[in-house]
This record gives sequence, structure tokens and C-alpha cells, in this order.
Amino acid sequence: MMEFLFWVLTVYGIGVLMAYSTIMEPIRTFFAKRYNDTTWGKWGWLLMNCPMCTSFWAGMGLAYLGVVSPLLPMIANPTLLLVASGVFSLATTFLIQTLLFETFAKPKKSGCGCGKQTSKQETEEETEE
Repeated sequence: MMEFLFWVLTVYGIGVLMAYSTIMEPIRTFFAKRYNDTTWGKWGWLLMNCPMCTSFWAGMGLAYLGVVSPLLPMIANPTLLLVASGVFSLATTFLIQTLLFETFAKPKKSGCGCGKQTSKQETEEETEE
């Protein structure tokens, strides 16, 4: 159980660190300036702004480096273990993000949490308020 908790908190922490922290802002800015110019710029920007994407690669990286994945007892194939660890990391980060934002964030009109309007009627309702 401790390995599971360690894994989940580590990959979630890496994802949040990369996507939201002030300390990583210069790197996000670096990729933002190169977003339209290079493939690496676009890939880096998307990676740095998505905690789920970052946690996927963090999960694969941790498994590759030999950190014991909670999936190790279930999957013997090393390649499959890498991919499954990444997917598991992405899924747990998604669940934590969803629980946190659904529980503590201000309610949004759109389901994605980005604050975009989903219809003309909702725009009119907000204007009336």
C-alpha cells in the first residue's frame, strides 16, 4: 500500500510541479516562444501545461529507472510495464485533479473546467446576473 501511495503522490507532484508551479514558469515560457516554430516547442509546451501528460511520462520514467511500480506484481513484461505505469500514472493524476477541482474550485458553466462558454444561452444568463 505504501508503494502505491508513494507512486501516486510522486507522479501527481511531478505533474503539478511542471504544469502549475512558479519555479517552472521560465521553462514553460521557453516552449511558448517556440510553439509555432518547432515541433519540439509545440510538444514541450503541451507537455509542460498538462499535468496528466507530464505524469504519463513521469510514470514511464520512474518505471524505467527502476522505481517499483505498483503494477509490477501484475505485469511481467518490461515494455508493457513501462506503458502500463504511464497510463496508471495518467489515470491517477486525472482522478486527483478531477476530485480536487470538483470539490474545491469554483463551479464553472462548462464541464471541462476551462471556463469557456458552452452556449449562447449561458452567456446571456451570466450577463443578466
